Parts: sequence; C-alpha cells; structure tokens
Amino acid sequence: GWQAQWQGLQGSVVYTTDFGHVAASFRSAGIEGGSAASVFDLRDFLWTADLTRDESGLLVGDVGTSVESFRLASREEGGPRFELDRWQMHQSNEVRAGSFDGELEFRIQAIRVGDQTFGPGRVELQMRNLDARSLARLQNQGAPGDAPHDSQGVTRTAVDGGATSPLFDLVSRSPHLELRTLHLATPSGNLEAWMSIDIDGSRPELLQELFSLPLLLEVRAEIECPAQILDELYREREEELLELRSDGWILLDGERYKSRLEFDQGELVVNGLRKSLAELLGQPEETPAEIPQVSLAD
Repeated sequence: GWQAQWQGLQGSVVYTTDFGHVAASFRSAGIEGGSAASVFDLRDFLWTADLTRDESGLLVGDVGTSVESFRLASREEGGPRFELDRWQMHQSNEVRAGSFDGELEFRIQAIRVGDQTFGPGRVELQMRNLDARSLARLQNQGAPGDAPHDSQGVTRTAVDGGATSPLFDLVSRSPHLELRTLHLATPSGNLEAWMSIDIDGSRPELLQELFSLPLLLEVRAEIECPAQILDELYREREEELLELRSDGWILLDGERYKSRLEFDQGELVVNGLRKSLAELLGQPEETPAEIPQVSLAD
C-alpha cells in the first residue's frame, strides 16, 4: 500500500579502463510518499567518491554522503514523528608503507523525536596500522588463501595444518582503533564519550587461544552524560542504578554521571577501582568487603 514520488537522480562516473581510479557523484532532489498510516519525505541526497586502487589491491580515498532532511510521521494527529536535519558522513583512508589508515566522521544538525530535539551531534572514528595486504585478502576472499608475502617482511602464523590466517596478519602491525569524539547535545545536557583500543601484534601466537586475547588488548574509555538521562532510563529499575553507583561503575558529579575504564594486560580498572572481567560481563561475583566511593564530589 505504499506510494512514492521520486524526483530523479543525476550523476556521473569517471574511471580508468583498469578501474585503478574512480571518481563519482550522484545527486537527487528527493523522494516522498507514504501509506495509509504514515508519510515520509527525504530531501537533497548527495553521494561522492574519489578512489584510487593501491598496490595492495584496496580502493582508498574519500567517500561522502549527505542528506538535507528526512521526515517520517504518522498520519494520525498527535502520532509519532521522527525528523532528521543535515546528516553528513565522510570517510577517508590511505595506505602508507603497507599500513591501512582510515577516518570516518558523522555529523548531524538535529534529530527530533516527538517533541524532543537532539543535536547537533558528531562522531569521529579513526583506525591505524591495519596490514593493507591482509585487509585486501579479507575483502576479496573472506577467508584464508594463497597470497604473496608482504613486502615489509611480516611473519605469517601457520594454523590449521599449515594454512595461513589473514586475521593474524591483519593485526601484525599493532593496530590502533579510536573513537575520537562522540558528542550529542540533548535537552538535559551534552552526552560525551571517548575510547581507544590498541592491539599488540607482536605476539600472534596468543591469537590462537581465546583466553589469551585479553593480554593483547589495551583499552581506555571515558563517558559522561546528564544524570537525567540515566535516571529516566532506570526509572522503573532504580535499584539497578543504585547498584551501579554503589559498585563504582558510574560516579555522580553534580548533575552528570561519569565513568572511566582502563584495561591493560588483562587487568581492568573502573573509576580507580580494580574489577574483574566476570563483573564486566555481568557474571556473579562475591560481595565486596568495602563499598567504594560513589561520587566525585565526596
């Protein structure tokens, strides 16, 4: 029962005969429609790309997408409504000395859900030091296969009777993944988060043992949000929120909840308190002998 009216698509693609370089751009003024129950409207869609094939086999460069506005609403008066203004995405990546580095950024001017408005918002992700040839193998084959040895002399780890795993090679350069920015303005204040993950690729033999994987990880994370957000989420389960505070997983600082996590060589520290992985995974633990401090202000 859906109907839609599309205002067309215009664009161009320019490429070399071997597809070693591709430049493309597509634009649409929008599409609108709906059903007996709801209506939608998308305006000013744009997608661009400028990509070059690296010697590793990966297409690297820039890709961008933007939407000026999107509306989805019930036809009933006072029914649910969702609106989005000025959504943008930009991806940029390159290969340097055999390492794949990339950045991904999302931006949004406003999100409206019912009568509440959120935004502006921004998310920035970064990855560095992924092995480019191994990433290309995974992208093209999706499974281990025969490939020439990396020009940088990366040692391949043999498993399963001599077959090589591109997953091991992928982390051989000790990759770094980072959520550089997560920011969202809300009616009660800003939501902020940051996280970084480092993987030690110098000991690939540990990748074969599930219980050894934590020894290869170094994680840092910080998050803070208006207290009102969690208070609303746990309105029907206040005892769970109080337990998170009393166990030291979150700290109340004025009108904001904050938390800082550090994980290194299998050791987990949350807000200065040593924790176990079992606690993080929600598995039962013995009752602590001492209740930790629950507020930064105390």
